[in-house]
Amino acid sequence: EFHQGLDFSVPVGTPVRVVGDGVVVGVCSGYCGGYGNDLQIDHGNGMVTQYGHLSKFVAEKGKTVKKGEVIGYSGGNPGDPGAGLSTGPHLDLKFIANGKMDNPLCYIDNGGLDLSADSDCCSCGDTKNKKDGCYR
Repeated sequence: EFHQGLDFSVPVGTPVRVVGDGVVVGVCSGYCGGYGNDLQIDHGNGMVTQYGHLSKFVAEKGKTVKKGEVIGYSGGNPGDPGAGLSTGPHLDLKFIANGKMDNPLCYIDNGGLDLSADSDCCSCGDTKNKKDGCYR
C-alpha cells in the first residue's frame, strides 16, 4: 500500500515543529492506528496536519500553536511506548484536506508550505484547484 505521508528520518528526541498556525484538535497516546503517539493540528480551511511516532508531547489538545513552534519530540524506536508500527526512529507527517489524506508534495514549493484556502494544491475536496495526483 502506498504511504500517504512524508517520513523524516531523525534521531529520537528531535524537536518537531508545526508547519503552520493552528489549533491542536487531536492527541493520541499509545498505538493509535499504527502511528503511535500522534498530534493533529487544524489549520483552518479544511486543512489538518498529523504528526506521528512522537516520543513526547509538548502541545495539548485545544492549544493554539504558531508556525515553527515545538509541539513534540520525534520517536519511533521499535518497541518504545508510542512507537506504533514504526520500524525505526522518524517523524511521520500527513496532510489531510477536507477529511481525506492528500498528497503532501502538493503543499511544498520553493517558498515553503502553502496551507491557504486559495493555494493551488491538489486537495481532493477542492474541485476548483484539483490536479492529478490526489488520493482517491
